[in-house]
Amino acid sequence: MKLPKEVSIHEIAMLVGGRVQSDQDVKVDRVSFSPLEAQAGEVVFLFGQKILDRIDECNASIKIIPTGVKCSTPCIHVDRPLLAVQKVLTF
Repeated sequence: MKLPKEVSIHEIAMLVGGRVQSDQDVKVDRVSFSPLEAQAGEVVFLFGQKILDRIDECNASIKIIPTGVKCSTPCIHVDRPLLAVQKVLTF
């Protein structure tokens, strides 16, 4: 799904009330609803345990994940993942 404009990891974090884990100012312009098919330039939500177990297979530029989940790529930690989905989709 195309976003109205290109947004940075910090802008998304402010929108969803999350905490950024990245030294980079990553930007995206699309949302992916399929974590294992996500590509560069997309933000994706990961919150089910089965998909979180495969987080390293996700190629999205930004991952929105529950607080406490470890991630080695740019991500945003949120306390309420489903609320984050709603906020991004109504952006």
